[in-house]
Amino acid sequence: MIEAAEPALFDTVSETIRTNHYESDLREAGLDISNIVVTITIGQNIDLPFLSETMENTEYHPEQSPYLIYRPQNLGSVTLLVPTKVNITLVGAKSKSETISGIQFL
Repeated sequence: MIEAAEPALFDTVSETIRTNHYESDLREAGLDISNIVVTITIGQNIDLPFLSETMENTEYHPEQSPYLIYRPQNLGSVTLLVPTKVNITLVGAKSKSETISGIQFL
């Protein structure tokens, strides 16, 4: 379901930016889109202690944050924030391809 939905959603957001001239407004102001944030609902509990022990490139400090932070090496600036329940947040993507790669990585 994610694979079918994500390109259409990204295209819709991109079209909205173009249609409403936000893209040119951003450029005129010297700004650019550099951090795309996506929330993905998975609908199941996640064993964060297990993931932090078995996966590389993770940080998990439950006394400081309820999230496991995962930075896949092959996805550029993409970082996944993984809570114990329901939603995973993908942050740091700088392009459509990085966003889609991050979602497909899940």
